[in-house]
Order: sequence, then C-alpha cells, then structure tokens
Amino acid sequence: MPKSLELRCGYGYGSGYWRPDDDHAIMLFRVSRYPENPESIFNIMFHEFVHMLIEKPIIQKYKVPQDLKERIVDLICYEFIQKPVQQMFENSFANKYITPEAIKTDLPGAVQKMMTDYILLQQKQNAAVRK
Repeated sequence: MPKSLELRCGYGYGSGYWRPDDDHAIMLFRVSRYPENPESIFNIMFHEFVHMLIEKPIIQKYKVPQDLKERIVDLICYEFIQKPVQQMFENSFANKYITPEAIKTDLPGAVQKMMTDYILLQQKQNAAVRK
C-alpha cells in the first residue's frame, strides 16, 4: 500500500492510476462519463483501487498481459462488490484459474499457475505455426 493516495476527478472518458513512487499513488476518475449513475463512479474507483493493489506484487511479478490483468481485476471486483464484468473479457483464459476460492485464499498462486500454463500454451501455438 502506498503511504498516500491522491484522487483526481476530471471530465472526459477513461480512468486510471499510476504510482510516481512507492509511497504515493494517484487515481484519476473521469466522472463526466457517469453523470446519471453515481454507483458507476464507485465501481470504477474500486476497479482502479484493485489494479493498484495487485499491480506490483502480482501483475508485474508474473508478467501478466493486459487482457488477463483486466479479467483478474474484473473477477475480484465482481467477487467483492458484484461490479458487472467487461464483456470483452468474459471468455478469458483466466477464468479457469481466478476463481472465488483462489481470490480469497491464494491469488498469487493462482496467477502464477495461470501464467505458467499460458506461456506453455503460447509456446505450443508458436511451434505449430512454425511447422
């Protein structure tokens, strides 16, 4: 956890987070996208907070690609606040590994296993293409 978290709100589309250093994090929320649904703002804030919490100890450590990272965050958010998941990631490789049980008991272990299998699958697919 960073020692301080700065929340910024703005206009436009998209939200995000970044950590200029280990002690400080910044989250940006473009709230004009959700003027009629304040619950969506909370969902986005929670989503970005989960990103921030798992980025270094899990995502960077196991070199998780963007699409799998988004699915992991979506599944965590759904498990804790029933935030609807992004449809573009519904049929993800991560689904087999990132279960409610794994989220609660051993998320790093589940991600490590997922990435080991994912890399093996990619290697097999690359070998088949070369033939």
